[in-house]
Amino acid sequence: MLSTIIAKIEAGARLLPKEALALWDLDLLTLGRLANRVRVRLHPEPQVTYVVDRNINYTNICVSGCRFCAFYRPPGAPGGYVLSEAELAPKLQETKDLGGSGILLQGGLNPDLPLSYYENLVKFIRQYGLRVHGFSPPEIVFLSHQTGLSLTQVLERLVSAGLNSIPGGGAEILVDRVRSALSPRKCTAAQWLEVMAAAHRLGLATTATMMFGHLETLAERTEHLLKIRDLQDETRGFTAFIPWSFQPGGTALGGETAGSWEYLKTLAVSRLVLDNVPNLQVSWVTQGAKIAQIALSFGANDFGSTMLEENVVAATGVTFRLSETEIRRLITSAGYEPRIRDHGYGSVAEGGRGLAAKDYYPQPPSPTSEPRSTGCQPVQHRQDACAPGQKCWETRIGLNPPLPPAGQDACAPGQRGWGGELEGRAEEPDSPGSPLKSPHLAIIARVGAHEDFLRQGVRYVGGRRHATPFGESNPVHLFEHQG
Repeated sequence: MLSTIIAKIEAGARLLPKEALALWDLDLLTLGRLANRVRVRLHPEPQVTYVVDRNINYTNICVSGCRFCAFYRPPGAPGGYVLSEAELAPKLQETKDLGGSGILLQGGLNPDLPLSYYENLVKFIRQYGLRVHGFSPPEIVFLSHQTGLSLTQVLERLVSAGLNSIPGGGAEILVDRVRSALSPRKCTAAQWLEVMAAAHRLGLATTATMMFGHLETLAERTEHLLKIRDLQDETRGFTAFIPWSFQPGGTALGGETAGSWEYLKTLAVSRLVLDNVPNLQVSWVTQGAKIAQIALSFGANDFGSTMLEENVVAATGVTFRLSETEIRRLITSAGYEPRIRDHGYGSVAEGGRGLAAKDYYPQPPSPTSEPRSTGCQPVQHRQDACAPGQKCWETRIGLNPPLPPAGQDACAPGQRGWGGELEGRAEEPDSPGSPLKSPHLAIIARVGAHEDFLRQGVRYVGGRRHATPFGESNPVHLFEHQG
């Protein structure tokens, strides 16, 4: 069975639930190799993203009483706090001065805070020109119970105040057996998923998380991943997945934390199961710099946040800290180019447009009688990345829908559209005799295009069809440039 699973992963096919569970039987290095292959398929450019932000916890007063949390204080207990605008202002200004693009905003389930507090909080932060990535599903469910509003109505109020996106906190393990033992007064697995579905319907991008290494079984860990995958199939609103290990220090649950071996294995399994979630983030705040750097070879493509402030994990006694300079050094020394993003996974250098997962996995266009060239875009050529005769830039394939029906126009020379992308040409695709540029491994999905390549000093590697989210792909031909 394991050989069949490996073959399916290498072919880009989706794993069945029983196959996803069987991944845990593979050794760590095999999982890492397979996960890295998927990572390169999804993100062929050798880049690792990160965000400059601050993690602000507006209150630590909470009625949930989670056994895994060392941060919260019950109502009326010493040490409880609620941040005021006067306390927030210097935090926001410092974030802005350091080049931050947003605030990760989360807090306890505080029964004394009205919905207007949350609305005013978002409005105040937005005055500083910062995005608000705030309020995890348990907070939204709690506000719904407190106000009598539906989940969608609560979200609409917060969006009107300026909320940009929602973090995936509070997921822990999305199995109620585990949740009832860890945090019986927090939202159920179904409620967590419904908040995310409602957010996606409103156009809000969200992330998803998993806290593992406590009471769950491997089967329950796998079930968590499959529930995320199933919802993503429906809504396509998750931009990233962040697994992190339980930290027992100072918690009522206690016990031991999962080691780096288990963390890397869980990270790799996450990448292999979540074939429809574009980004996978390392957790340097729980694993430290070196394991986070290694994680870039186990399926992760995002280094997370600079975390100018972090309180929840620090309350357990784990206090890893990294500056932006150190994050960039770690990324570069691992062989990648560091790229700054915002909370919506848009490039800050390109204006910070937040991306939903649907931007990575576009729906096929509706049938139309209009010429297909109306949806075409200029071909973008990558820079040289490897020497002649080498294979590099393992390119993502199989995500384009089929070609339009016969009789519809194809893209004009130098453009690409739904029929597939011709990459690596120095000139227009239809110009015979034009030389190839890197990448030296090219993918052709235009009927007959491979004949042009055979006349230009390339070696035919092979051709096949691939299973895709939209059915079987057009023929994909692989060529190796011989220099």
